[in-house]
Amino acid sequence: MKDTTTSTELHAITRFKIANFGSCKILKCNLPDEVITHSTTVKVFTTEEIKIDCDYIFYGKYVTHHKFGTQFHASAFTEHEPLGEIGCLRYLTQLPGIGGVTAEKIWRKYGNQAIKTLRENFQKVYDETSGVSVNVLREASEELRAKHGNEYVMTHLIELFAGYGFPKNLSARVIKLWGVDAPRKIKAAPYELLKFSGVGFLRCDQLYIKEGHDPAALERQMHCIRHEIKRDSDGHTWFSIPWAQECLEKHIAGTSIRRREAIVKGIEENVFAVQRDADNPYIALAENARAEEHIAAKIKMILEDKAAWPSVDHDTLLTDHQKEIIKHATRDRIGILSGSAGTGKTTTAGQLIYHLINHESIDESEIAIVAPTGKAAVRITEVMAASGIPLTATTIHSFLGVQHVTENYGQDFKFNYDETNQVEKKYIIVDEMSMLTTSLVDSLLRALPDDVHILFVGDLAQLPPVGSGAPIRDMIAAGVQHGALTEILRHSGAIVATASKIRNGEPFSLPRAFDFSQDKKVNLRIQSTSNDEYSQRAVSNTVNEIYNYKWTEIRSHKDLKRMVQVIVAVNKNSKVSREILNQMLQLQMNGKNKTDEKFWIDDKIICLKNQHLPKSEPTDRKDKGGVYTANGEIGYVEKILPGYYAVNFSGNILIVPKGDNLKHFSLAYAITCHKMQGDSAPHVIVCIDTSYNAARICNRSWLYTAITRATERDYIIGPEAVFRDYAGNVSHTRRKTFLKELILQ
Repeated sequence: MKDTTTSTELHAITRFKIANFGSCKILKCNLPDEVITHSTTVKVFTTEEIKIDCDYIFYGKYVTHHKFGTQFHASAFTEHEPLGEIGCLRYLTQLPGIGGVTAEKIWRKYGNQAIKTLRENFQKVYDETSGVSVNVLREASEELRAKHGNEYVMTHLIELFAGYGFPKNLSARVIKLWGVDAPRKIKAAPYELLKFSGVGFLRCDQLYIKEGHDPAALERQMHCIRHEIKRDSDGHTWFSIPWAQECLEKHIAGTSIRRREAIVKGIEENVFAVQRDADNPYIALAENARAEEHIAAKIKMILEDKAAWPSVDHDTLLTDHQKEIIKHATRDRIGILSGSAGTGKTTTAGQLIYHLINHESIDESEIAIVAPTGKAAVRITEVMAASGIPLTATTIHSFLGVQHVTENYGQDFKFNYDETNQVEKKYIIVDEMSMLTTSLVDSLLRALPDDVHILFVGDLAQLPPVGSGAPIRDMIAAGVQHGALTEILRHSGAIVATASKIRNGEPFSLPRAFDFSQDKKVNLRIQSTSNDEYSQRAVSNTVNEIYNYKWTEIRSHKDLKRMVQVIVAVNKNSKVSREILNQMLQLQMNGKNKTDEKFWIDDKIICLKNQHLPKSEPTDRKDKGGVYTANGEIGYVEKILPGYYAVNFSGNILIVPKGDNLKHFSLAYAITCHKMQGDSAPHVIVCIDTSYNAARICNRSWLYTAITRATERDYIIGPEAVFRDYAGNVSHTRRKTFLKELILQ
């Protein structure tokens, strides 16, 4: 037996079975053609039923059998459905040079044979349609031939997904994972699409109903609850049963709701876990429950051995208060050092590292400093360098090593280092601990040996992490050693003094002007406005003021962009939203580079999704895998090239592709407070937003985090009465977790 052609597709109508040997089926099929009908033998390996007198697309190759002659050996198949206009037009317009008008001309001429005709005879299409370039048709035909074998599946998927708002690249991604079986698999089980990032329950649910599946199915109810847990914005790990009932009533009302059975199904399929608080049961995503269990077990394991932190009693740079607090925080192998702005947290941690290296003879290679974001890592590296400590901090993701994985319910990466491949470090300093989710702490602890020493450093008054859990809060509540710095260092200025009073709920004043005369350091002021429209104008005027004030230090607006950061409460639906202010500030601060592109040369932009970006000029083999770029990283556009932007992210010139992925990037002249956490800027403009959505977000933690981002001057813009309302709002959701209880067990 030998191959006579390469892998291809075969459109055939089954007529009768020649043989059926378990998973091997031999069929006699007709091959429909425009003029006549041919027949052939198809051999397919499958346990699924092949229907007689049905239209199929088989995928495989022709072979010549020594006895039975030419046969088609199929490795996969899918039911054939006539391609509709929507699918064909969308598929054609994805080809190079083919626009909507050209695609319509080809469709009108050839109908559902349009793709086949263009692929096999572009000259015919050129001769029979007017106003279409032969070179464009030739290039499109070449691409169709290169894709031949998947084009029917691709077109079918495009038509299947039309109108649901799925990501544009979803068809290609599902083919990559499932191959030619994708349409059949999706129609049979639409919720399998939840594996792919950018695909949510509501869209899958619409497809599920359209395909005629049971509206009352337990699978549907299980996925509905799972969806609501994943989209929770309050940071809970565990959810009550009545809450699950409300979710089902909200999204699938009108059918028989079987909450208990849906949850049991989720537990059996390892989607949910269950835990009891007194007599009240709670559910969580199974992976989040496992993360809590592992954190608790790992902490108890590490704490079994005696600590070996260095003494700082004779340090000349630390105050007596700082020495006392760090001594308390390092009594065990795991400790927590907290403190508000201006208390010297980073300096204290830095001196601890200094003593490790210089007095305990710990090699620098055995110490690591990590932070949740690249911005925070750069900042702490600068502080360490100023103290003479030659260590470079990295992001936790870089420290653990990120690698791309196959689509897995939106999780498109995993870490190289874990419990089976641990990082050989003896001492770990984790900065910006308030940003840590349960999942990230779990991943970090899995990658560390049991004899490690860990010091978590940060400010507990800042915003809670974006994600589930409150691991640092729970660790403190469970008795993990905690030292809290409370003494504000002298000459810290009005920024630190005001922030401290807001943090502690004490009365505070808001200066109307800066004052640096004599020993004064009034580096915070408020410009009280009557509404958001006036605040918008005030932001523009303040940017001009900073430019004029710092003109001797600013050589161009490029310097101004790095010097000034506007912080807002909401992304849209406000006069001082991120979207509105970015449009205004892009013109004001970068108007000379205006083009028709979304981003212009020198624009300040932000990454909105964790992802790998390729280097513009890879220097070695490891660069080819791309550079991990975290949600919240800020970069500056250096070049605009066909198909992509070259953007400087923390010194790496990375490629940001145009097209669908560009939605994961935005202008960054104005950003939300959460995105600014872990970063700082010399001049920070804080917008006090009066909109309804802002009032739901802004509270004491929000204000405290926002005004402590400035290193030189704070410019507060908005109604003072609203500022004070937010400062008095201590309401925050108490995140439901069981980590404390697990540690104490």
